[in-house]
Amino acid sequence: MKYLFSLLFLLTIVYGQAQAPLIEQASELYEVMTRYRADNGSLNRFYYMRNSPERRTRFKQFYQSYLSELDTYDFDQLSQGGKVDYILFKRDLESNLSELNHQNEQYASIKRWLSPGEALYPIEQKRRRGYKLDAQATAQSLSDLHNDIVAIRAELTNAEPFLTPALADRAKRTVLNQIDGLES
Repeated sequence: MKYLFSLLFLLTIVYGQAQAPLIEQASELYEVMTRYRADNGSLNRFYYMRNSPERRTRFKQFYQSYLSELDTYDFDQLSQGGKVDYILFKRDLESNLSELNHQNEQYASIKRWLSPGEALYPIEQKRRRGYKLDAQATAQSLSDLHNDIVAIRAELTNAEPFLTPALADRAKRTVLNQIDGLES
């Protein structure tokens, strides 16, 4: 028993010393990057309708706020690891903003065909925020949505193919997200 205690004590000391260099290696941006990952996860769970205009707007604000925070750091004063983290983190944030702008452009190109589904966004937004929905108004919105979809479906059936594969995929994912939002 005495040997077991000594072995555990020795392992604790060795393990503690082995962990110290890892903590010392964390850059000056460790905390902001850790907070970013947590905030990003929370926003992804809250704004689960991926192609909604509200989500794109919120994530644009989110990425811009972290870019602004990143600008408060003096790059020349950062450690080598901090400089690497700065460059990679900034690149990722700018890439995410660029992707959001691309999504906005694609959405604008197909908005005409997706506009009936936009009636779902206020319903989903109120429900996600915990507001009580007016059953009659919601039923009327869904009934109007159904009629609009029938009209657009008839128009699309008679139309020549006009969407690029990328736009068709964006439209498909948007409609699937609207369906998921309605079912949630």
